Amino acid sequence: MILRLSLEEGFFLIYAMNCIEIYDGSQKLSIEQCWNLFSNADPNFIKCYIIYHHFRSKGWIVKSGEKFAGNYILYKNGPQFFHATYIVIIDTENSASSDKKQWKQILPIIRVAETCKKEVIIARIITHGITSFEGVKTPMNLSSVSVHETLVQRWFISDK
Repeated sequence: MILRLSLEEGFFLIYAMNCIEIYDGSQKLSIEQCWNLFSNADPNFIKCYIIYHHFRSKGWIVKSGEKFAGNYILYKNGPQFFHATYIVIIDTENSASSDKKQWKQILPIIRVAETCKKEVIIARIITHGITSFEGVKTPMNLSSVSVHETLVQRWFISDK
């Protein structure tokens, strides 16, 4: 059987759940080999995995948020049971863009979320003892980062 997973989903099932194995030809890959392979395949893998792992560990079903202009969307029990509750935008504490530029990118996502009856979470990766989240060279370094969630809502005040 062929199962198609995102890199984050696959790594979570290897590392956190220990329920699948990944092979390169006939050779089974270790957790570290998978981490290196996935990190080299996608330059955003580490930051995406940190956020993916954070929300999966909290019990959310995490899926791609591209359809809603975000990084991820979060489901309570899965897409077959409910609509997604949140759109997640990944942010890093050493983000090079200015606050004004970031808000110009976030405001349209908030409007999309409101139209789709979802809320927006900005998930910021905070590093501890390393210079950036890219300092997470192995999955064993995941304890060097944490995630801060900010719920963003658009308020409309009527004069009625």
